[in-house]
Amino acid sequence: MFFQTKITERLISVYKKDINIDYDAFEMDIFGETNIENLLIKDHHNDTIIYVKELKFLKTPFFELFDNKINPNKIDLVDLKIKVVKYLNETNNSLISLIERINKNNNNFLFFSNLFTVKNGTFTFLDQNDKKKTPFVIKDFSFISDNLNFSKKSISFRLDSLSISSNEKLFNIDYFKTDFNYKSNKIVLKDF
Repeated sequence: MFFQTKITERLISVYKKDINIDYDAFEMDIFGETNIENLLIKDHHNDTIIYVKELKFLKTPFFELFDNKINPNKIDLVDLKIKVVKYLNETNNSLISLIERINKNNNNFLFFSNLFTVKNGTFTFLDQNDKKKTPFVIKDFSFISDNLNFSKKSISFRLDSLSISSNEKLFNIDYFKTDFNYKSNKIVLKDF
């Protein structure tokens, strides 16, 4: 238990000054399988921006944490909820503000995984400057990706499978494949 607590503290301390992170349970076995239940990340208004009911890292070489690296073979997220808000009279939405706070941090933490899956995801965007204040909601998205790389400067991964449905019926995607890259506030999709 002592070792699990130290690993948890190390993981959380990397961004604790910049991000409000909470969770109900954290378990790690000697083989590197890690389970986190009810992971909650709040934005700068103390509103939930990311919630994950169950987060699993498989075969995490935890000794790499001391070199500011996380490199699990597989990451599974179940019941992922992302809520992005453009608050009244603010230039950036809550996700961009979160990314900017992470980027201001002086650490060079690297996160990469061979396989990354999301099951039963929901994405909500609400613009409080819009008079209607009707949120845009994408429900029931799931995807499988590989070669996830996350650093202070960029996020990239290969999207192998994506399924999405939306309340607004603007689009329904049964299958989609692409390379995703986010860098310098730009998203690039290629090879789809």
